[in-house]
Amino acid sequence: MTGPNIIFTLKIAVAAVSLILAASLVCLLMGKYRWHGRLNLVFFVLTLSAVLGLEAIIRFVDPSIFEYFNDDDRRKMNVHLGFSIPSTILLPLMLVTGLSRRRRGHVILGCLFLATWVGTAYTGIVWLRHTP
Repeated sequence: MTGPNIIFTLKIAVAAVSLILAASLVCLLMGKYRWHGRLNLVFFVLTLSAVLGLEAIIRFVDPSIFEYFNDDDRRKMNVHLGFSIPSTILLPLMLVTGLSRRRRGHVILGCLFLATWVGTAYTGIVWLRHTP
């Protein structure tokens, strides 16, 4: 297990869950609210699993795994975290408002989440280096 392998794996995971999110939004536009909710639940579980798995690796398995990053890589990671941390905070709030059918709050949080997720996906997939 190396830092570049983890970054590459996370790029694939972000792309995959982004497709699930896109499918969820298509269901929403089609009025298929039950499917929208189910896909969002899958998105939530997979995204939270990836975040917790990465945190476990960084904190417990190998804290030095990203030492190959140079100053530019660290700057890019900080920009990425500027998007991914807010999206991680918004994710459970959206889940709760969606499951409790608080539509207005869910829509507002959804718009904020979508903006932070686009930043997360772009910086995570395009910016972060997965080569040593």
